[in-house]
Amino acid sequence: MSTVADRRKRVIPGPATAIRTRTRTRTRTRTIAVTFGLIATAVSAAGSGVSSLWGDEAASLLSAQRPLPSLLRMLTHVDAVHGLYYLGLHGWIRLVGESPFAIRFPSAIAIGLTVAAITVLASRHAGPMAAIAAGVAGTVLPRLTYAG
Repeated sequence: MSTVADRRKRVIPGPATAIRTRTRTRTRTRTIAVTFGLIATAVSAAGSGVSSLWGDEAASLLSAQRPLPSLLRMLTHVDAVHGLYYLGLHGWIRLVGESPFAIRFPSAIAIGLTVAAITVLASRHAGPMAAIAAGVAGTVLPRLTYAG
């Protein structure tokens, strides 16, 4: 037979416990994702201003430097598929300049967001340890982080 004291010691999980657990898991997942996203952005951005622009980067810069009406006219004949990127780069270079680092930094941000997303997906499908493994892999994978 159980006594009243024994019954008080037993915790029966209820809705409040489930909500606290879910909130803790979400907070942990967000923390892991943001941490790896920021690290991946830094890794990708590190040294991205050292080398000169590649051919496609120079072409993107030349397109983005055009006055807006000229850029829009160009997009009706050439490179329409890159139009949104050119328009974004057009505004970006007016804000931060045209150095190789400045031009490559949006890609580093995109890589950080990608690693954060990979981390969240891994956490949802396989738990926090998989999220950490995915974050580490995404952060150090040269093919991904070198793109910045």
